[in-house]
Amino acid sequence: MTRWLFLPCSTRAGGNTLALARAAAAHLPAGAEAEWFDLAAPPLPRFADLRACGGHEAPVGRLAELARATLEADELVIASPIYWYGLAGPGHEMLDHWSGWFEVPGMEFAAQMRGKRLWLISVRADATPGAQAPLEDALRRTAQWMGMRFGGALHGVGDAPGDVLNDTEALAQARRFFTTPEA
Repeated sequence: MTRWLFLPCSTRAGGNTLALARAAAAHLPAGAEAEWFDLAAPPLPRFADLRACGGHEAPVGRLAELARATLEADELVIASPIYWYGLAGPGHEMLDHWSGWFEVPGMEFAAQMRGKRLWLISVRADATPGAQAPLEDALRRTAQWMGMRFGGALHGVGDAPGDVLNDTEALAQARRFFTTPEA
């Protein structure tokens, strides 16, 4: 059984990115188990870089739940609207916490993340070709740096809630997205 962790990070409840992620998740491979962990509601605690102050401690509370889900997953799907050509704030906050978890004694976060696969699902209001490239490149590089594989990126276009459901190309790609990984 393959464990999939969907990490929606939009601050807009029920927005376009979540709709596209759910459309793709409806076509997961047979035997897949999906878990959803909304990074925005309730919000993650703020990250504080404590490396110079003696290091980081094991995550507690909501962060412990996120760490458990992250480490138990085989496939991680970040579902983010594109804000200013990058990841939405809650997703970036999660990546900041990941960087802190590298420093937690005994957690072995880096070793446990190696070999997992990272995917991206995004929606943007800017239909300009290439507007999604900076975010996709950032997550591809994140996966590479962490020893993960990058599964691919699914991008849609939409602004007002529900707009992405009119993006027939993105919806067609969603149906086969998880069956054609890049790596």
